[in-house]
Parts: sequence; structure tokens; C-alpha cells
Amino acid sequence: NLQSGQKIFIHGAGGIGSVAIQIAKNLGAYVATTATGEGLKTAKEFGADEVIDYKVQDFAEVLRDYDAVFDTVGRDDFTKSLGVLKRGGAAVSMAAQPDEKKANELGVSAVHQFTKVTTEKLDKLRELVESDAVKPQVGKIFPLDQAREAFEARESGSVQGKIALKIR
Repeated sequence: NLQSGQKIFIHGAGGIGSVAIQIAKNLGAYVATTATGEGLKTAKEFGADEVIDYKVQDFAEVLRDYDAVFDTVGRDDFTKSLGVLKRGGAAVSMAAQPDEKKANELGVSAVHQFTKVTTEKLDKLRELVESDAVKPQVGKIFPLDQAREAFEARESGSVQGKIALKIR
């Protein structure tokens, strides 16, 4: 339910985070995110207004009064992220279970997100990609007959960005 003019902290500007940044910017939101190394530049290129190098700065000491948090990192960082929200704010994690007690103390909501893929949602995402509002970060494209090599590359971490299989 992110609205134009609201502020969102997207914790983790990698694969899913990079798409979340672009979607939030397309909605007209102010976006802060965390990254390090080459990811700092990439996050800015995807539209982040503020990029925090998590190896140098603690996001919890920098960010305040955000409307929303989208967490792709998990661990204790999700609970810590609740502190950047203003009362009534909402936090969603793809990687951690919410600390409901902490969320209640702060007057925010926190949930673990389970993606429910529907044709309608995929069509909306396709429209954003086709209109160049969202540019997926494709690191390498393999022909379908090299699917095994694609999986091996993913497992080894040797490819920066997403791996795609070319069917035709």
C-alpha cells in the first residue's frame, strides 16, 4: 500500500531489493536502502534516493520516521529495522519472522511476506518491465541446453545479478 510521497527503507539492494527500489520509485516514494561495494553505485542507478554502506554506517542511526520497511536480509536486522518506522508504519520481511512484541511497543505492524504469485501480479510486473520502469539486473544469460551450467554458476556465486535461461 505504498503511496506517492511516502518514505520506504528497502533493506538490501540486491536482486529482489533492486526491483523493489524501482517499483517504489515508480510509485513516487522516497527510497533509502543498504548496500556495499559496487552495490552502492548500482542502488543509485536503480533510483535509490539514499544509499547507506552497511559496512560503514548503521542504518538504525541514520534513518527515522519512515512509513514502510521492506526487508530482504532478515536476521536481527528486521527487528532493528522496526526502529526506523514512525508510529503506524509497516514492515514486511521476506527473510525473517516479525518480533510482534517489539512491533507493538513501537506502534508499528510487522509481517513475514509469503509471495502469492497470480497472473494479475505477474502481468503488472511485466508491464513495468516492458515500460522500462523496472529493469531487471541480469548478470548472465545461458542457452536452455546449458541449464546445468546456469545452476552451477548460481550456486558458486560467480555471477553478479540474476541468471536467465534463453529458451529460443
